Amino acid sequence: MKLLIEHGRGGLYVVETPKERRKFKELMNLFHPQGYVIAPMMRGKRDLVYKIGDDWCVLIMLHKINNFNLSKMYKLDWEETWFVRRILTVPTAKEKHGDVAVEALKALEAWLKKGGNEAIITLTLPRHSGGLYKKAGYEELAKTRKGDKVWFICRLR
Repeated sequence: MKLLIEHGRGGLYVVETPKERRKFKELMNLFHPQGYVIAPMMRGKRDLVYKIGDDWCVLIMLHKINNFNLSKMYKLDWEETWFVRRILTVPTAKEKHGDVAVEALKALEAWLKKGGNEAIITLTLPRHSGGLYKKAGYEELAKTRKGDKVWFICRLR
């Protein structure tokens, strides 16, 4: 794994090898309700791991924004806005308690900000309040058309 940035108690890494990718997919499929996904609309896709020591604490599936209407409506730069597709606090991690997922989002913010990016957006699962994103300082942007999910944004500049 390649270290992207040290932040908080750990570091944010990008998955690079086939062995790392297998472990990432296995954990995501085992513990996330929507599992691992790969689709052609996921431009610039990256699988990221927030680690404390050797402990895989939080997994993040990230790609560039792919919702054209949302990007136009809120004037989000198509190339400099990233979408957190999935985030998972690994239940088997030693460091799964407390604010480790917030630490991971803050590490992601720091890394993307360092690269000159504009924003991070994400979407809650149905019937989820978005408490993690609120605690990390993200702003509620809008509800989906059905009203069962909420868009959140973290502006980086």
